[in-house]
This record gives sequence, structure tokens and C-alpha cells, in this order.
Amino acid sequence: MMPLAELDRLVELVDPDSSCSVADQAAAPWSYEAGRAKWRRSSASHVFVLLPDERPSRYLRFVPESARPLAAVFQTATLMQQLADDGLTVVRPVPSARGRLAELIPTSIGAMCATVVESAPGRQIDADDLTQDYAVAWGSALASLHKAGRDIAFPVVQRFDDLGPLIAAGDTISVVVRSLLTRLDALPADDRHFGLVHGDFELDNIAWDDGVPTSFDFDEAARSWFAADVAFALRDLQADANGGEARKDMIDAFLSGYRQVRPFDSYDEDSLELFTRLNAARALATILEVLAADERPEDHPDLYQRLQRFVHRQRAIVLNEVAAP
Repeated sequence: MMPLAELDRLVELVDPDSSCSVADQAAAPWSYEAGRAKWRRSSASHVFVLLPDERPSRYLRFVPESARPLAAVFQTATLMQQLADDGLTVVRPVPSARGRLAELIPTSIGAMCATVVESAPGRQIDADDLTQDYAVAWGSALASLHKAGRDIAFPVVQRFDDLGPLIAAGDTISVVVRSLLTRLDALPADDRHFGLVHGDFELDNIAWDDGVPTSFDFDEAARSWFAADVAFALRDLQADANGGEARKDMIDAFLSGYRQVRPFDSYDEDSLELFTRLNAARALATILEVLAADERPEDHPDLYQRLQRFVHRQRAIVLNEVAAP
């Protein structure tokens, strides 16, 4: 997630009709006229839908160069193109007028790294709409991505070595995180268990067209444990702090679909609890860093409260106070 001050800088410039002068500047290398970009959301990046002219609607995504350099943005776009070329149902990046998958663009609020992607066909669903068939297809799609990644060189590696602030805290979380990392050190990192992962394969990053899922938002892609990717995808099906029970039937259907494409053995399944807690630890560390850097929480009280609730939930998962699948 971007620093809250960066989010505010952009959102303050969004007009009542959802247009934005900064988005117009970011969309210009793709030959879009001013006013075509309409704001959708801002979190890890700013996302605008590009309203159609003679072309289908597309999505503009951009992030401050200070938050994510151009090389990293280009690397992600190249990965998506490779996966789409390999036949996976992944949204394709769109080259700019100069033939580039990512552009560095000076704007009124600083340099932005931008990409444009095709719109995913179909509609999105949430966990409440999930059926057995959808869950099976969802699991199969993630397994297909993991399988295709064997032939793709991707340099970003995620080994959960970014939890230093939690370890340094010196409280209960610190003790628990050290224990989780000790367990992680014992896991195999061979090709059967470790490779290219999406990093955020939740339902809100998938669109469904006649039962076929198309994935997008590969900003968290890396080389990591496949079980970590599965655990992250399934986190909305876990038990929650409000007493909601885990959707075990859908979790089992997801894993069934996954196993139709590539192995996911009992060893992998046993590690889901570990990765559920480590994923929560990473999310907790990220949001605590964002909150610590926020000098004016009173400027966005609703968002600040939502993030505080998110911190509470992630802390509960790390401490195993909420059941994991």
C-alpha cells in the first residue's frame, strides 16, 4: 500500500465526475484524450478505467516512481504478457504509442510509472457468491499459473525476510514471528514447492466470464512457496474474528481444482496454517509502517479506522486467535 499522504495527494485532485488531471497526463502516452480516465480506486497503485472511444475500455494503473520504480513496473507488465502468450487467462498489458509496456511520466505531483491493461471479460464475484464449480475453476487457474511459471525467469523472490519490524518489537508478536520463521526454514524450496506465484490471487483480482476466470493485478508476483500463494488466495474463506466459520467446503473445492492441474500434497496442505499466519504478519508489518508514517490521520478518519481494524485482524491471525484453514 502507498503511504497515505501519497493517496491523499492524488485523491484530492479527483473531480466530482471521477476525472483527474494527473490521470490525463499518465494516459497521454497511450493517446487517450483528457477526460477519458475515470478514478476507480487507490491503494498499492492508482487505478482508473479508460472509457472507450473506438477502443474497448481498458485500465490505467500508475504509482509514484518513489514507491515503485519503472523497472519493477515494466517487469510485472512483461510477466503478464508472457503468461498471456502462454495461453493463461490473464489480462494483457497494452503497449504505449511508443511500443512500451510501461512509461515514466512527469506529472503535476511527481513522476509516475504507468501501465495500461485490457479489461478482463465478465464480472467479479465475492466469497458469498462462490459455488463449488467456481471454487474448482479458481483453484485450477492458480495451479495453471504455478505450472506455467516453471519456464519463466522472474527475479523477485519473497522469502518472508521483510518482517524485521515485527521481530524488533520485542513483544508477543516478536516471539511468535520468530517461531513461525523457524518453521519456515525447515520447508523445502525445490521446484515442487517453490516457484512463480501471483501473490494476491483473491477473488477481487479475478473476473468471471461463463465460468472462466481471468486474473489481473500482478503487482505482488514473486518467486515463493506455492502454499503461501494458496493460503493468501483463500484468506477470505477463513474463520474471522467476528465468529464467522471457515468455508471448508469451498476450500476443499479450491484444492480439488488445484490438484487437477498440479500436485498439492498433504505436506503442502499442512503448511497452509503456517503461511496463513506469515501472510498476516507481512500484511501487519506493511500497514503498521504505513500508519507510522502517517502524520495527519485526522485527514482520513474513515480509512484510518478501517486500517486499525485490519491491524487487529492480522494480529489475531498471527497469534492464532482466529482459526486458519
